[in-house]
Amino acid sequence: MPSTVNIIDVLNILGNLEDEAKNSTRERFYKNYLAKINEPSVILEESQEIYSAYWSAKSNKEMYQKAYGDLVNRLGEITGYNVEYSKYGNRERVTGVWKIGSENILNIAAFIPEDVNNLKWVSRHALLVLPEEFNLDRPFVTLPKLVDFFNMILQINLPLGSVTNVLSIDNNFDKKLVPTMELVFLAFKKELSSETSKYSMSAEWSKEELKKLLKSVKEPTREFIKSLIDKPKTAKELFEEMNERLPDEKSLKSPMAIGAIMGALSKHYGGIKEKIVERDGNAYKLVDKYRDNLSELLSQ
Repeated sequence: MPSTVNIIDVLNILGNLEDEAKNSTRERFYKNYLAKINEPSVILEESQEIYSAYWSAKSNKEMYQKAYGDLVNRLGEITGYNVEYSKYGNRERVTGVWKIGSENILNIAAFIPEDVNNLKWVSRHALLVLPEEFNLDRPFVTLPKLVDFFNMILQINLPLGSVTNVLSIDNNFDKKLVPTMELVFLAFKKELSSETSKYSMSAEWSKEELKKLLKSVKEPTREFIKSLIDKPKTAKELFEEMNERLPDEKSLKSPMAIGAIMGALSKHYGGIKEKIVERDGNAYKLVDKYRDNLSELLSQ
């Protein structure tokens, strides 16, 4: 990240991190510094600066604890989670809630522990993210290994919901991640060894990204999206309408094909981007905020 001011300088300028007041120091820290970090490797570098500063600090160590927790939350955002930054000093000592869409996936507790007593009141339902290995009687993951894992996910756009399950096992997470990463490497060795295009780190689709998406999908998928511009429709309604426009060689064989098209479209989300089409009971519908842009792009 191009900057002549590092994270420790920023924290020294702020003096403390608090999240109670309007335009709080935490809010300024996020908007003016954290939000500009877009690479997991930078998160790791900055966390190491925080870790070093924490141990050398004679006072105000709590500020570095808070900054470490926010850095880990930013890692979640970069990877594609919708992150809810928890209030400092909450009862369960959870530092963030990572979601896919609106579904809570992981409660995160990111801390720099001096001893086991530091973690005495941390929720047992939270994934403990520590800067290095400690001798604890509960599962945890180290930030360096988590960064390696998420770097791999981003490089080949693995579905985020699936790989998150690896972190939901009540076991030593570092040891679980190693064989998983080895399997991913073997399966995607060619992709991992080359430059691969990545989605932007925003969950929302820009108009330009929607344009690229429409160019990359097959004709039935384009017609599927087009058929939903005016209103939600059932699989049978979509089947009939789409076949009126599709050439014979690409026509759908049955309404069951709509589910396959929905699945094919979801692969383009990569676990990072928001859904464009959602199920609403028996019907399919476009996400409202993308309707106008998609309508304009499909009419060109």
